[in-house]
Amino acid sequence: MHCLPSPLGLAALLRYAARDIPQLVRAFERTVDPLLDQGIGDPVFRQEARQRLLGTGFKVGLAMWSYAGAAHVRFDPEMAVLGGAFTRLYDDLMEDREHIRFDVLFHGRGFNPGSELEALLASLYRTIDEKLGRSRDDPLFEIARRVHAWQIASTRQRSPEISNADVREITLGKGGWGVAALCALLRPAMSSADQDAAVRLGGLLQVFDDHYDRELDAADGIATTATRRLYTIRDLTSEAGAVRRELRAHFGPGRERRSSAMIFAMLVIVPILRMREAVGGGSRRHQMLNSSNSRRHFLRRTSPLDVRDR
Repeated sequence: MHCLPSPLGLAALLRYAARDIPQLVRAFERTVDPLLDQGIGDPVFRQEARQRLLGTGFKVGLAMWSYAGAAHVRFDPEMAVLGGAFTRLYDDLMEDREHIRFDVLFHGRGFNPGSELEALLASLYRTIDEKLGRSRDDPLFEIARRVHAWQIASTRQRSPEISNADVREITLGKGGWGVAALCALLRPAMSSADQDAAVRLGGLLQVFDDHYDRELDAADGIATTATRRLYTIRDLTSEAGAVRRELRAHFGPGRERRSSAMIFAMLVIVPILRMREAVGGGSRRHQMLNSSNSRRHFLRRTSPLDVRDR
């Protein structure tokens, strides 16, 4: 298999799990927990939000860690958890089309939050912006605007009329530019070539993510590359190998080790999930429906919580 990582890459992945994940937890406690404490009054709901944001921090941290190794830039655990928390909350809130107005954040205009979670999103954005201290002509801000445009386009995936070609295009665009934005947090003045490499990696990771959430998205009526079965396991393996070769060509031999190990680890999860579905049957579908209901419950907490007097 052309996507198999080197032993050094796998060793680096194990070091990430053993060393960097504990660092991410401590970074989350320093940077995101104070914003949660300040922004969400209900301690039970605050803990629920914390679990969602921290879990995404681990996944986002892995993508940023792999890019840092390839691009020879410092991996910043605090930026990883801030980026992960913002990504998770932004994705959740964008489930509602009224949040398309979040574009004011990415254009530097004033934003008036209408809920505790919206206020938390704005706080996360300000914290990232202040920590970076970059001018508005840095590529990051244009990349963020592209992410938002693809996020808006992704609302079309709730329509049963959407074509397979559009599902694929939106998936690769949303995932690709989302990962490019996260990588740009580590790389000031990110070059166009680096952006292209990150977009290629991010598109593949989004397709993997679609496969992880296939039953959940099917229950919610969302058309994805997995619910439409646009990629077989063989297709995914082929794409993984192609992305690895492209990263190696761009960054140089050996510098793609972390990315290759991450890609391989994410790839092998897909057939495991398919086997679990085949064996688990109804119980697995019941779990997915519970997860879907949990996500809806979380999002229902976004609108009735008035923050104007806080």
